[in-house]
Amino acid sequence: MRFNNRTQVNRYFNKKDELRHSLFQNLKVESMNNFIECYTASGLCWIQLPYFDILSHKITGKEVDEYVIPTHNKFTASYYKLFIILDSKEMLEFTEIYSSISEVNRLLGILMFDYDEKKISS
Repeated sequence: MRFNNRTQVNRYFNKKDELRHSLFQNLKVESMNNFIECYTASGLCWIQLPYFDILSHKITGKEVDEYVIPTHNKFTASYYKLFIILDSKEMLEFTEIYSSISEVNRLLGILMFDYDEKKISS
């Protein structure tokens, strides 16, 4: 590409910068939307579990893991994508949300699979 003057050069690079910024902003929004979708799926995952079937051993731990772990893994991946794109100030709220959901997953896992038959029947 040949430029006749400095103004044309500046316009060319300004348009490239605008395009690059626009693409980056779109990626940010897309990543945030993906995080929110994964957050919702992770929350629904625990709500939709058949707890009585789990406690009465109709569903094995492996079957529950096959349902819960992929959902949480997608949520974790969406968090790390945000971690790459956003700066530390923008990440604060997302980190708080991610930490909270991870803690809920951890505690529910303990509650569901670290129980004593005597405690349940009494």
